[in-house]
Amino acid sequence: LRGQDFVNWDMSFVKALEFGRVRAQVNIELYNAFNSVFYNTPNLAPNSAEFGKVSSQNNLPRNIQIGMKMVF
Repeated sequence: LRGQDFVNWDMSFVKALEFGRVRAQVNIELYNAFNSVFYNTPNLAPNSAEFGKVSSQNNLPRNIQIGMKMVF
């Protein structure tokens, strides 16, 4: 038995702004952007009552980070 393929989408958006002599940069980072669930591989112990059962998740839920940098 095998687990599913692990495909995780991370995204980053960056916008540079300028207000006269002040420059700003806004960053938005999305980890696991589409909030996909990937399960661990099934229990492969043949003498276990839990054989073939998947009991946990292999990745983290969506995480969004927003940041801003100003240079003056």
